[in-house]
Amino acid sequence: MNIKLQSGDIVANPGDLTDLNGVQAWLNLGENVAVDVLSRLISAQSAFIQNWLNRQIASQSYTEIRDGLGAGLGRNQMVFANYPVSSVSSLTIDGKPIPPSNDGGLLTSGFSFDTNRIWLADVGSVGDQALYSQYYFNKGRQNVIISYAAGYSTIPYDIEQACIELVAMRYMERTRVGLVSQNLQGQTTAYVQKVMTDSILTTLNQYKKVIPL
Repeated sequence: MNIKLQSGDIVANPGDLTDLNGVQAWLNLGENVAVDVLSRLISAQSAFIQNWLNRQIASQSYTEIRDGLGAGLGRNQMVFANYPVSSVSSLTIDGKPIPPSNDGGLLTSGFSFDTNRIWLADVGSVGDQALYSQYYFNKGRQNVIISYAAGYSTIPYDIEQACIELVAMRYMERTRVGLVSQNLQGQTTAYVQKVMTDSILTTLNQYKKVIPL
């Protein structure tokens, strides 16, 4: 999401969840907007959102070092710490590379994965032949290494809109820092004191990682 605007050589931070064009359109202030302030707020609020969610949104590479659980029911799979996963580049157990099972374990052993977990595939049964697996997450300390890519290639629209609205809130608040209400010509205006609105909170709760691994 690297952009340049005519009003300066401002380049977006790679971790930003929206851009200046989106925020300026939402504020509808025309040219009467402090672009440098908005740019700083976009990066700050993008970081705030992702810290609050306890996860990164944009797609990036990760390497996890995990403890093997050994053989047993349900122990042939692990849940990724980051999601949604788009690819797994490598899996090693006790220093041994594990190949992917291209058919999901129908005929070949190895690892398979979906957007949330990785598992060691059993080979499908033939006739009376029982299922078996050539690989296990052998019990050990930090003996499993998984390298993969996870996150969104395009920022989801609802997350981007939540970021836009949060940036707009912070931008408008800058002229009334610390004010709870204000009386002008006999009319009192009360200001929102929440960190974020209920609608933003509802949106972000859908993406929050509750139990980090």
